[in-house]
This record gives sequence, C-alpha cells and structure tokens, in this order.
Amino acid sequence: TCSCQEGEVFCQPIVCETSCSHQVPEEGQCCGTCDKCLYEGLVVNNEDVFSPSNDNCTLCVCILGNVTCITPECRPVTCQKPTLLDCCPTCPAECMDQGIVYPHGAEFTRPGVDCINCACLNGEVECSYSPCPVLDCARENWFLEPGKCCFTCRQDKTIKGCFIDDNGIEFP
Repeated sequence: TCSCQEGEVFCQPIVCETSCSHQVPEEGQCCGTCDKCLYEGLVVNNEDVFSPSNDNCTLCVCILGNVTCITPECRPVTCQKPTLLDCCPTCPAECMDQGIVYPHGAEFTRPGVDCINCACLNGEVECSYSPCPVLDCARENWFLEPGKCCFTCRQDKTIKGCFIDDNGIEFP
C-alpha cells in the first residue's frame, strides 16, 4: 500500500495474513485464499484426496489450503523378483502340497499320480487332469496301460515278420 505524506509517496509491501502452505492466488488480489490448494500447478478443492502426478502410491489431501501426503511404509524383501501388492514390493508366496514346498510359479505332478498337473500360484496349489486324446475305436476296445493316464485303442496283434525269443534269437 502507498500513501502520500507531506508531498512524498511512501509505499509498504502488503503482508498477507494467510496461514496455509498451498494458497491459491486470487485474480486481482495480492493475497491468495486458503479455501482450496495449489499443488503442482493444479487447483485442488478442499478435502479432495489425490495422488501426485509422479507417484500413484502416495495419497494427499487438501485441507484449508494445506496439503498433507502419506506414502505406505514397506517392509524390506529378500526375493529376487518381487511383485507390487498395495504399492509395496512383496515376495510371491510358496505352496505346500503333500508335505513338499514349491516356489511360486512351479509346475509339478504329484508323486505317483502323473495324470494330474499342478502349479503353485501365489501360495495356492491349482491342479488339473492331463487332457486325453479322443479315441477312434469302440468303447470295448479301450485299454488303460499300467502307469498311464489315458486310454488307448487296443491294437490287434497281427504278427508280421520273424519271432524273437527272450534271448534275441530270430525264428523264421
């Protein structure tokens, strides 16, 4: 503000009485207002929650011209390939199946049951049966060999050529 005293102009800077950290400038006014916030060049309404443009994990709130932000505190991880869960790096969970521990992403079959394929996904074991081919023979010709998962068509045992005995000797 300026004033004239005894023919001379005296000016003093205006002191704004705002008590907020992120005041919004008002057009035509020297002092800003604290009913909103100015953050990273954007005007944010009072009580609005937002994230800074460079960090989706940090949450900020505008309260009467003041911006307060919180960032999640993350525990340290020891695995080589952590994944993000709720903005924090976490190690994928291991699985236990029939007393055996498998790492995340492992694919396995259960001991003695080769027909079932299993996978460890985020601490959960998911299993499914191995697919079997569609057979081109009548149901009465289906045959399940010991140790196999899928039926096969029983083949007619037509002998062609020479016989071989247990010692590998050929007979005409």
